[in-house]
Amino acid sequence: MAACVDSTLFHTKLEELKQSKKRKSSSTTIFIENDFFDKSKRWLQTAPEEKQHINLDKLTKQKIARNHWRLTAEGKVTSSNNKLTVPKRDIIIIRCYVKPTQQLHIEEGTKQKDTSDNPMQESLKT
Repeated sequence: MAACVDSTLFHTKLEELKQSKKRKSSSTTIFIENDFFDKSKRWLQTAPEEKQHINLDKLTKQKIARNHWRLTAEGKVTSSNNKLTVPKRDIIIIRCYVKPTQQLHIEEGTKQKDTSDNPMQESLKT
């Protein structure tokens, strides 16, 4: 397993990196803001005929379209090249606690892995 830093330190450094960027106010520069991701995923999960009832601003809809985000059958958000798209809160989990050969299930705030050899497994469950 890769050596990892404390999650608080990790997120602090991630925020510092974002603040140093020109487009720091963007909800998708450096990392995807948790709220933005949640709204986008809800939009993707909604049936086309029901989307009119969801209050989602035009800019968010444009970002979803521009990034070609889609929802997989497993409920994961991917980009056009089938890369997993995750919010800020899940970056450290994927970076530090999931082996490349393992699957991470991220659904509605649940973080669980398929295998039981992860020392962090219990802390990943919410």
